[in-house]
Amino acid sequence: MLFYGGYVAEAGPIRKQMTDAGLTKVIMVGGDGIQADDMITNGGPGAEGTIAVEPSAAITSSTSADAQTFVTDYKAKWGTEPAIYAGEGYDIAQMYIAAFKAGKTDRQSITDFVHGLNNFPGLTKDYTFQPNGELVADSVIDYIYQVKSGAWIVLGSTKDVIPA
Repeated sequence: MLFYGGYVAEAGPIRKQMTDAGLTKVIMVGGDGIQADDMITNGGPGAEGTIAVEPSAAITSSTSADAQTFVTDYKAKWGTEPAIYAGEGYDIAQMYIAAFKAGKTDRQSITDFVHGLNNFPGLTKDYTFQPNGELVADSVIDYIYQVKSGAWIVLGSTKDVIPA
């Protein structure tokens, strides 16, 4: 197993070089920096089996009606599927909108509003913040992806395997 802590621009070519050197049984593992279609394209057949772990949900494969609407609207507007962090980015924007609607318009009142959120419904997960601004453990979920049949698929999440 090879852990790679860099980004996709180099990950694909490194995977291809490994394959060309006969290291076909070595699995490449990395973080969110490698979980992109360029990894598959530039890594060639050796990219198969590559694993990436990241704190972003696969919004495109969500069965939530709100998430499916988001994906459809995103594709209509931008002509491509939303990439990693698109769902979380939308969720954060919704937190700000909720704060504005609640009359919170300065930095401190918005910060206090967000710190007080409890089970704020997002597209990717519900968010609950501690008074210090950190997310509670149930709101922090890492997702495990793997390249199978030339595409990134979700294997599961840390919530599936690590008890709260």
